[in-house]
Amino acid sequence: MLTIPNEGCYEGEFKDGLFDGFGTFNYCSGDIYVGYYEKGIRQGQGILTYILGGSYAGEYKDDKRHGYGTLKSAAATSTLEDSNTASSMVVAN
Repeated sequence: MLTIPNEGCYEGEFKDGLFDGFGTFNYCSGDIYVGYYEKGIRQGQGILTYILGGSYAGEYKDDKRHGYGTLKSAAATSTLEDSNTASSMVVAN
């Protein structure tokens, strides 16, 4: 396990000293990411669970939500085709 001051703790695979492969990051805020990393950033499939409720499960690219995924909150569930395009969001109660 690697602890990064003021950020959190990472447990998972490394390559060349960077997060690479499958891992879990417990942020100091209480949020938790479980998924894939490449060269130290979130890349591929992952689930980010927020301490205040809700989660995002889907694709990441360059450490950001990207592509298909499901964003859940206490109020609604949204299916995102592309997180960069607001018109593609579908909300279900």
